[in-house]
Amino acid sequence: MGRRISTTKLATNSVVTGVGALFYSVATQRCLYLLRSQKQRGTWGLVGGKQTPGESVQATLYREFTEEIGDVPQPHRLIPLETFTSDDHYFKFITYACIVPAEFTPVLNAEHHGYCWVQIGEFPRPLHPGLWNTMNFKVIQSKIDTICSVAEWNFYNI
Repeated sequence: MGRRISTTKLATNSVVTGVGALFYSVATQRCLYLLRSQKQRGTWGLVGGKQTPGESVQATLYREFTEEIGDVPQPHRLIPLETFTSDDHYFKFITYACIVPAEFTPVLNAEHHGYCWVQIGEFPRPLHPGLWNTMNFKVIQSKIDTICSVAEWNFYNI
């Protein structure tokens, strides 16, 4: 069941899909957040955005990485974290954890005017409302804790 009600109904009754990633640094055990400068200005969010027609979810994610932070450090691992679907089923957002070996300095575009790396379980404030909803579900917190607790072993041994 969805947690938010979407007002994103399209005339064609198609679903709007977004995708994003929570970056986690194995070396520092911290996560990357971006300070939004446009939509939801002044809130902290993740790298991500809307899927364009004909684009795969993974292609959308990597396009957003390039657009919003310049690139993704190599090597990295993507792990599915959550798929949110609105109550009206017209909006879907897929969140991944992106595990990287160390923190990096993102090259921000105009969508963001700041960034921070924050310890697991702590968040910069105010969070984007959708992200706040996601991060306040115990099942998501548990998934993040599990991913982070095994990230170093998984990152270097798989």
